[in-house]
Amino acid sequence: MVNKTEQVLTPFDVNMDFAFVEDYDELNLDGVVAQFTTPWSPGTHVPLSSLDHALVDWYVFGPASGWNAPVNGVYLPQAGTGACHATHVFSATMFDRYGRLNP
Repeated sequence: MVNKTEQVLTPFDVNMDFAFVEDYDELNLDGVVAQFTTPWSPGTHVPLSSLDHALVDWYVFGPASGWNAPVNGVYLPQAGTGACHATHVFSATMFDRYGRLNP
């Protein structure tokens, strides 16, 4: 998770390969990356409902304000211009992943 806050975050599940970084460039990820952004950020995005979780190796959750550069990513559909914080998008994504991979 890219943490742009002053808050110190800690991993919550020792069974998951989880990292907190301050900048996306610090990540060195091999495989398929699902990078989450806001629906109105520049770039090409698909809604969470279109994501094939079985293909994803890494999930990257960033700032609620979106990324500075255009991103080809995934978004959680939201009404208006207010955005969910990454911790909430993460929760929705993991519930979605579990529900679709474990019918």
